[in-house]
Amino acid sequence: MAVFIYCLSSAPFFIKKNQPLHMIKFFRKIRQQLLTENKLSKYLLYAIGEIVLVVIGILIALSINNWNEWRKDRIMEREVLGQLSESLTKNCEALEETIKAVKELNSSRAIITSAIVDKTPYSDSLEYHFFVASLDFRNTTLSYSGYEIFKNEGFSVLTSAKLRVAIVNLFESELKHFETNESEAIRDVYIEEVAKYMIHNFSNRRIPNDYASVQSNQSFLENLKAISEREDWLNGQRSRLLEKCRRVLQFIKEELEEE
Repeated sequence: MAVFIYCLSSAPFFIKKNQPLHMIKFFRKIRQQLLTENKLSKYLLYAIGEIVLVVIGILIALSINNWNEWRKDRIMEREVLGQLSESLTKNCEALEETIKAVKELNSSRAIITSAIVDKTPYSDSLEYHFFVASLDFRNTTLSYSGYEIFKNEGFSVLTSAKLRVAIVNLFESELKHFETNESEAIRDVYIEEVAKYMIHNFSNRRIPNDYASVQSNQSFLENLKAISEREDWLNGQRSRLLEKCRRVLQFIKEELEEE
C-alpha cells in the first residue's frame, strides 16, 4: 500500500516544468497534509482529480498548439495561392499578347497571299505586309515561379484536393505540352525558306525587286500558306490553354475569397 501511495503522490510531478511554482507548492502541501492525516480515500480522490486536471491542461495546450499550426498553414496556403495567381495572371497576359500578335502576322500573310493569287498590282501599302510576312511567330513566355513555390512548400499546403489536381495538371501537363509544340514549330523550315527568298529578292525584305516574279513563284506562295496554317493551329492551342488558365485562376480567386 505504501508503494501505491508513493506512486500516486509522485505522478503529478511529471509536469513540474510546465506548472507555475506556487501551484506546485500548493498541491504538494495538500498531498502532505492528506498523507499525514492518513486519509487514504480523500488522497486517492485528490490524486485522481489532479491527474485529470493535468490531462485537461495538456489537451488544452495541444489544442492551442494545433490551432496555431493550422493558422500558420492557412497563412502559407494564402501566400502560395497568391503566388500561383500571379503566375497564372502573367501566363494569361502572355497568351493573349501572343495570340494577338500572331493574328496580326497572319493578317499580313493573308493580304500578301491574296495579292499573289489575285495578281493584284503592287502598291506601297504592300511593303509593310511583305516584311511582316517574313517574320517568325512569337514564342510565348510562361511563368512557373508560383508553381515552383507550391512544389517547394508541398502539395498538401492546399486544402482543396480538386484545386491541387487542377493546378498540377495545368503546370505539369498542359503548359509543358504546349511549350513542346511551340519548340517543335520553331524548327519549321517554311519560315526559313520565306526569309531566304525575301533576302535575295527584296530590298530590305520590304520591296520586291521583281514583283511579277514574286507573283509567279509558287513555292513562295505555298510556304506563306503553310506558315499561316501552322500559326492558326498554334493559336488554337494558345486559346484553349488560355481558357484553362483562366478557369484555374478563377478557382484560386474563389478559394481566396472563401478564407
